[in-house]
Amino acid sequence: MDKAFGDFQTPPALVEQVLSVLQRQGKKWTRLLEPTCGVGNFLMGALKSADFQLQEAYGIELQAQHLEQAKGSSRFLPPTQSVQWIQGSIFDVRLKDELSWNGTGELLILGNPPWVTNAELGRINSQNLPTKYNVKRSKGLSAQTGESNFDLAEAVFHKLILELQDQNPTVAMLCKTTVARNILLFAHQQNLPIRRSFIREVDAKRWFGVAVKACLFYMEIEAGYQTAPTPFFTDLQTLTPSTVVEVRGGKMVADELNYRDYQHLEGRCPLTWRQG
Repeated sequence: MDKAFGDFQTPPALVEQVLSVLQRQGKKWTRLLEPTCGVGNFLMGALKSADFQLQEAYGIELQAQHLEQAKGSSRFLPPTQSVQWIQGSIFDVRLKDELSWNGTGELLILGNPPWVTNAELGRINSQNLPTKYNVKRSKGLSAQTGESNFDLAEAVFHKLILELQDQNPTVAMLCKTTVARNILLFAHQQNLPIRRSFIREVDAKRWFGVAVKACLFYMEIEAGYQTAPTPFFTDLQTLTPSTVVEVRGGKMVADELNYRDYQHLEGRCPLTWRQG
């Protein structure tokens, strides 16, 4: 992994499992965007899959060597499918203006954005950072200290949702589980129209060799809907969720079923804990 990019390339076997999950959703996407495509494993896997009917795709990648490898993989696609590539940071691309789609079919945003925080990037003087703004509306010192630290993947989600929500996209990306929960809370706070969503755990130790809680986070954005409770599954195959993730009283509840049993114990702590 390149620490300056939070670079975990998705193994083809994991790509295949994720695509199998998407195929079960019963949607017919004709457009595909991979915002941090790396060597193109997700993008090419989806384009070559017989279960999808994708007609056009965009891949965006900052690292030139990854993009060249991805381009090489796309040379043998049939003429009915077109792929366009953009070299650069996802944060510098004006998604509504620079993506020139031929059609207006359903859009799938698929991928595996960087697994690194802005604090980690700052320590190594990386330039792979978005423009900083107080999206969570934190106040005073909170905005300048701990609460201002965020995963780069979270910033990618914010950009995709805010710039492309009028196209009613489906977003399906691998990320840390904390990122998925933060995005659901963000969607609730911003009154973003999420029709349906789910979280499916992924074994990050097996696939990427890292000891973090990770998942496939899926959401369908569609005007006229409000963020509904999000089923949480313990893997990519099981059909029955283990719990439900939901926003309650402006706060994220990670285990709604357990919360119901102990909600009566909730109260205000007389002590204020500050990390120092």
